[in-house]
Amino acid sequence: MIRKEKGLSQEQLAEASGISLRTIQRIEKGRVTPQPYTLKTLAESLDLEPSTFITQVDNASDESHSKIRLIILFSILMILPPLNNIIIPAIIWFRNRQSEDMRNFGSKIISFEILWTIATFVLLVLTPNITYILVGSSTPGSFSPLVVVYVIMIAFNLIVMFKAANQLSKHDHNFLPMIPRLF
Repeated sequence: MIRKEKGLSQEQLAEASGISLRTIQRIEKGRVTPQPYTLKTLAESLDLEPSTFITQVDNASDESHSKIRLIILFSILMILPPLNNIIIPAIIWFRNRQSEDMRNFGSKIISFEILWTIATFVLLVLTPNITYILVGSSTPGSFSPLVVVYVIMIAFNLIVMFKAANQLSKHDHNFLPMIPRLF
């Protein structure tokens, strides 16, 4: 850490830069992404070029984004084995949750997968009953409505995960806005 290399405490850096101690603590813990003015002010206080921080922030962000992409990939690949679309991404998220991006993006993806799994289960349970009410038989003709419902739900999941990957690559902070964070 540059501040420690310069022999400064957080309090001393806060006083020298005019940036609040709480902001410095949040930046160092990775809980906030500093504004350009803050980076410039901190760089000047540490006698550094602002680009030094920008490179470090970009590298941290790239690492978080690669882990989030891994969560998306496992969410897509693990649709078929029950609950693996939640368990493996949750393990990855838990091990890397100290990153702000991981807390925001990763938890939204896992929240979506939990909600998707519940909705899929409910639809699969209700489909035979709805089919019976509409058609008078729980398996009309030669096709199973359960397969159709499951394929539609998988397609929906894939569309949302590809959209999530696209938003992540564009650094879109309005990430899956329709999905509540469950944790």
